[in-house]
Amino acid sequence: MPAELRVALTALTKESSLAWMSGRLIAVSDAGADDTDGMGALSSGTDEAQTTADVSAYPEADVWVVATRQNLVVIPQPDTASNRAAESTTNTGPSLSVEPCVTPWWLVDRAGWDPTTDQLRVSFTTGTDPLRVQVAGKTPVRFLTLLRDRVENSVVISETVPLGTGDNVRVAVRRTPDQGLVVQAIGDPGIDVNHPEVSRRIRPVMEKLAEVSGAA
Repeated sequence: MPAELRVALTALTKESSLAWMSGRLIAVSDAGADDTDGMGALSSGTDEAQTTADVSAYPEADVWVVATRQNLVVIPQPDTASNRAAESTTNTGPSLSVEPCVTPWWLVDRAGWDPTTDQLRVSFTTGTDPLRVQVAGKTPVRFLTLLRDRVENSVVISETVPLGTGDNVRVAVRRTPDQGLVVQAIGDPGIDVNHPEVSRRIRPVMEKLAEVSGAA
């Protein structure tokens, strides 16, 4: 692990069972038409703030992506951060924030790896722009294994609700860091889960899974 990354993680976690990868962020507009995955999400059963890895402050930056026990963490690498911070003094755009972007696992909708392009793709349950990272170097096998395990372990129970139009809504009970439970409904691209007709279909499933899991 690079010394700079170790220092950046010191304030976030003391755990040793983590994994990381290095890569370059890909702008959402260049990442493909499926980047609306995870949009239109509805959550209930928790008052916890829903913060996700909003990396819009440093698009196309070199970053480290870290899987810890509780969070997915995106950390801009020092050279990229300092260069963009310097540029911000001469441009009218917003200045760069070099604070790590931290997302608890229950707010990660899907995470996948494309072996043909060596790209990591992560979507979120809150409608935040998806994360796309082009890996630098070899395939980060340990990181990808831990990433999959962390996301899967946050899911207590789930069910897909067909809408009768070919579209679906995925309803899931997720485990929060404090071991609480939250019920989420995440629509296919273009589906508004708050639409009255969609809500009518998914509400009984949300209530059923909440009762079965103890999230009610």
